[in-house]
Amino acid sequence: GLSSTQMGALTTDQIGNLTTNQLRSLTSAQIAALTTTQVSALSTTQVGALTTTQVRGLETTDIAALTTEQIGVLTTGQLAAMTSTQIGGIETTGLAVLTTTQVRSLTTAQIAGLTTTQAEGLTTTLIGALSTTQVRALETTDIAELTSTQIAGLVSSQMPGLSTTQLNALTTDTLAALGTEQLAGLQTAQVIGLDSTRMGSLTTTQIGGLSSTQMRALTSAQIAALTETQIGGLTETQLGALTTTQVRGLETTDLIALTTTQVVGLTAVQIGALTTVQLNALETTDLAALTTTQIRGLTTAQLTGFTTDQTAALTSDQLGALTTTQIRGLETADFATLTSTQLSGLIATQMPGLTTAQLNALTTTAVIALTTTQLSGLLTSQIAGLSSTQMGALTTDQIGNLTTNQLRSLTSAQIAALTTTQVSALSTTQVGALTTTQVRGLETTDIAALTTEQIGVLTTGQLAAMTSTQIGGIETTGLAVLTTTQVRSLTTAQIAGLTTTQAEGLTTTLIGALSTTQVRALETTDIAELTSTQIAGLVSSQMPGLSTTQLNALTTDTLAALGTEQLVGLQTAQIIGLNSTQMGSLTTTQIGGLSSTQMRALTSAQIAALTVTQIGGLTETQLGALTTTQVRGLETTDLIALTTTQVVGLTSVQIGALTTVQLGAIETTDLAALTTTQIRGLTTAQLTGLTTDQTAALTSDQLGALTTTQIRGLETADFA
Repeated sequence: GLSSTQMGALTTDQIGNLTTNQLRSLTSAQIAALTTTQVSALSTTQVGALTTTQVRGLETTDIAALTTEQIGVLTTGQLAAMTSTQIGGIETTGLAVLTTTQVRSLTTAQIAGLTTTQAEGLTTTLIGALSTTQVRALETTDIAELTSTQIAGLVSSQMPGLSTTQLNALTTDTLAALGTEQLAGLQTAQVIGLDSTRMGSLTTTQIGGLSSTQMRALTSAQIAALTETQIGGLTETQLGALTTTQVRGLETTDLIALTTTQVVGLTAVQIGALTTVQLNALETTDLAALTTTQIRGLTTAQLTGFTTDQTAALTSDQLGALTTTQIRGLETADFATLTSTQLSGLIATQMPGLTTAQLNALTTTAVIALTTTQLSGLLTSQIAGLSSTQMGALTTDQIGNLTTNQLRSLTSAQIAALTTTQVSALSTTQVGALTTTQVRGLETTDIAALTTEQIGVLTTGQLAAMTSTQIGGIETTGLAVLTTTQVRSLTTAQIAGLTTTQAEGLTTTLIGALSTTQVRALETTDIAELTSTQIAGLVSSQMPGLSTTQLNALTTDTLAALGTEQLVGLQTAQIIGLNSTQMGSLTTTQIGGLSSTQMRALTSAQIAALTVTQIGGLTETQLGALTTTQVRGLETTDLIALTTTQVVGLTSVQIGALTTVQLGAIETTDLAALTTTQIRGLTTAQLTGLTTDQTAALTSDQLGALTTTQIRGLETADFA
């Protein structure tokens, strides 16, 4: 029942000796009447005995007067019962002695009521004891005044309690005090809430401690705020966690700062998300370190945007990993810088992806370096697009491994660009696959370089397509291997174009295979150089093809090589065309093989050119076929050379055509052998011209066969 005045008048000794029950009986008015001195005099036991209502009744000045010992014994209930104002009255030294249990009992309102000075006085232990709700209750101004040491007192489990505003209230120095475990405790919403200034102030260690989830949550602005040093501190896992949008938000300076290990850590999708400007910022050493999977992630636009140095930095394995579409994306100018080593990485299935412009950009050194497998992968249109210079640079191994379809796609200009060595390297299958247009495009020197095996597989169409000049370029050894079918395919112009050396090299088989038209096409000078063996190769059916000029070009030696069957094949016009020298050079066998028709066609000059031996070799049939004019053209020596059998073979008309001089040259034995029919063919002039010996040689049968007119023609002296 003590009044407030009485209560306030009690001495500290009196106050200090009140029992706990007496103290707990004090009313709110009595509690409020206590002076700060009286409150300070309360023992720790008395303080601990106060009810929550009594505690709430204490003045703020009383609270401020509490000693550290008194503060230390306050129960969690007593503390929780205090108003924010009361809590704000606790001295920093008092707050400092609170246990973690006491601190956790404070309400969010009490926490929010802490003064900046009180907040600054919180120990790291107390700060670390706060619940996430309590942490969030701290005023932003209080957070801003916390020291780095205090901030370091936060544990990872408390971090989710910080609001974005609180986080952004931290100075860059205090933020730098957060450990990786603390930062790892931040939720994505909190990470997103960090402003650019604070984001940029994080140390490389702090940045490196962020989880993949946290990294993926960063905004474009935050990504842009990262310094080169921070970017350089990111782990491969962190970089690999970035979204394509985040990757695209990296500054070119950031990309330059990336180590090779970091670049290799990027996913193929991330690589594919980089802009051409970003990609161009990558160091050539970093680019060369990209895996084949990453390389496949590049878009054609990115590849097109490569600098020349970057293209030159690609490894053979990387080039080999590109798709045909990607390869097509490489700039022509950049493609031209590729080395032989780089190009060796391309595989056959990639080759169809190359553009004509890219192929044309390759140096001859690069072209030579292409393997036969790579070349086999080129489409016919690509092969046709190679420049003449490139074509001429291909090795014999490369040329020899082109498919027939690839070879057939070569243009006239490309064919003309082939060297003789390259042409010689073509397989027989390849040679046989050339089109007639391509064959016609070969240089004469190329034709001359063809091997006998290559010549042997030329089709009749290919041979017929060659110009006369080309045919003239074939070596004699090449002509010698031609089949009869191949030879027959040659045009008359080609035959006429053969050189004398080529003609001299023709085998008897080939000569015998020529058609009459082809035979006639042979140049006279070539005919003149043919050997007896070659001439002997002509068959009777070919003989009509020889012109008079050609026949006249034959030497007497080569003419002598003609067999009777060959001579029989000559037409009358050809026989007539033989000159006297040739006629006189024929052997008795050749003369004896002439047909009656051929004999009858001989001119007077030819008859006159016949030698005594040739005349002596004529058969009765041949002599009997001679016209009266031809008979009259015989020399007296020819008639003298006639055998009795030959004379008897003459017809009565032929006998009657002889001049008296010719008849006078006939031997008496031959005259005596004339038949009565032949005798009756003699004219009176012929009988008159008989010599005495000839008349004396006449037989009784012959005289008996004479007509009265013929008898009258006998000379009287002879008759006597």
